[in-house]
Amino acid sequence: MIGGAAVNQQFEAINADAVRDRVKSREIAEEALSGLSGKDKVHFALKLILVTTDPDAAGTLSFAANRITEHGHILMREAFKRECG
Repeated sequence: MIGGAAVNQQFEAINADAVRDRVKSREIAEEALSGLSGKDKVHFALKLILVTTDPDAAGTLSFAANRITEHGHILMREAFKRECG
């Protein structure tokens, strides 16, 4: 059983390293994108989404599409209020 515990510890350490790597990669990407305009960020995000071919991402993609539509409507209302008072 001691061997099993050691294997579990190794697995947990590897998993923790992988999580840290993903977090660091996301931070680097967010920093790189911080200088882009809103339109450029949208174009970049769309490019990333359209090259996604993993069927396991379908649910997340569908949820994101709904949130993007909602956010777009909010921004259009704000633009209308700004322009028309």
